[in-house]
Amino acid sequence: MAEKVDTYKTTPKNVKDLMKVAHIITEDILKRVEASAKKYGAAYILADVQKELDQEVLDIVGWTLLEAIRIRLILSNRLAQLDKEYLKKFLKYHNTEYLEMLKNKIDKELVNRAK
Repeated sequence: MAEKVDTYKTTPKNVKDLMKVAHIITEDILKRVEASAKKYGAAYILADVQKELDQEVLDIVGWTLLEAIRIRLILSNRLAQLDKEYLKKFLKYHNTEYLEMLKNKIDKELVNRAK
């Protein structure tokens, strides 16, 4: 059975927010490509292509693997136990409204667990 995809008459805020982040990431990527092209020009093509490509493969696979590990650790509730610095960074980067929402959800969950 095919998954039913929700459709909206107007784009929801969370989708707009997601697209805003996607545009920012795309702009950042293009800035890096332009800076790299200005810095290396044709020299990049003429450099040790085999070594460069090998490094690119390791970067692509390495960063993907690292993210997969982080996701698994988060989902298994082990990341905070393994690295308390993650929790400090998480709290620092989220706004008060989001943290309050989490606090309320956690408080409710703790009450339910205490029953």
